[in-house]
Formats: sequence, C-alpha cells, structure tokens
Amino acid sequence: MHLPVIQRNRADVDLVALVELSRARLDTIAERHGVPADGRFTSLDDLVAAIDRGDLAVDAAIIATGGGHTDEALALVRAGVKVLVEKPLGWSGHDLDTLEEGLAEIGRSPRNGCGSAT
Repeated sequence: MHLPVIQRNRADVDLVALVELSRARLDTIAERHGVPADGRFTSLDDLVAAIDRGDLAVDAAIIATGGGHTDEALALVRAGVKVLVEKPLGWSGHDLDTLEEGLAEIGRSPRNGCGSAT
C-alpha cells in the first residue's frame, strides 16, 4: 500500500531502506523500487544498527507489518527516525503505555491520524 505512493513521489522522497524477513522477497521488492544493496535488511535490529553507526541516514519510516509495533516503533524513534505506524500500534494498554513512556524519555510525543495518501 505505501510503496506505490512512495514510488509516485520519487521526486520528493528517497526510498533508502527496506526491512523484510525473507531475503528473496526483500531483493525482489528492493529491485522493483530502486533500493540499493546497502539499504536492504532482514531485521529491524540491523537497520537500526546501520542508522546508529551513521552508515545510513533515515528521516522517516513506515511500520506496516502484521502484529503489534511497539518495540519496533521505539527502536526507530530512539535512533532519531520519525515513524508512521500502521495499526495495531500495540496489543494492550500496557503496550501503549510503554510506547508513550519511551517517547517521553526522549522528549517526543505520539501523534495520531488517518487518511488517504493517494
């Protein structure tokens, strides 16, 4: 859903990284969307490590995986990345409290919204 919108806006957006657990699927998607080899990751931890080392500059990320996204969102935000998180953000009130507390620790606050990007 998000990749076609990004592709249509390539004049304004550089797609520099993708995370996909399946290497074959990752390479197929990355090649289709022009993501360089050094921006292809099979784990979020590897992406965050590359950002932390300064190997990759990432301004914003979209988390659109199945399941709750609390830990993933916090890892990216702590690395200095603005994050759009698809639902569900978490599975429980505790997940949401954890995210809110983590954001507060680094001086950030959550925003919510919905709408069409088309």
